[in-house]
Amino acid sequence: MRFQPGEFVRHPKRENWGLGEVLIGSNMRQVKVFFLNVGEKILALKVVRPIKVQANDADRLKLNMARERQNMARERQDLVNRHREFFKSCGIEYLGTREAGFRQPRTPDCFACKCPLDSTIQDECLGCRWILCNCGACGCGWVRPA
Repeated sequence: MRFQPGEFVRHPKRENWGLGEVLIGSNMRQVKVFFLNVGEKILALKVVRPIKVQANDADRLKLNMARERQNMARERQDLVNRHREFFKSCGIEYLGTREAGFRQPRTPDCFACKCPLDSTIQDECLGCRWILCNCGACGCGWVRPA
């Protein structure tokens, strides 16, 4: 049985995983599925055969929201990792970050890459309280021009 991206399935033995949506179609050996309660899984088709099901609009919305939350968490972790690397390259002890929205809205540009920043949606460095850029830079590495 072949599985196509966008088809909805359930795991035959893991009902608690919830509804799943095929992300990458099967190649007769495996299929990549995003399950509502456990996220992305790659299933070996010689071990398990997902059951194709119909999904209603509410189920589709739940899956999309869960996938978006997972993507946002992954993107945030990637940003934190870039920030750690930035600190390491500057020889500074890493102090962490906090989520956006704690201070008055600010929209400066990143000193390192010149990209626009927005304090309402981008995290803040706990060391300098500057907005954290997607390149990983914050104010900890800033040097006032002479």
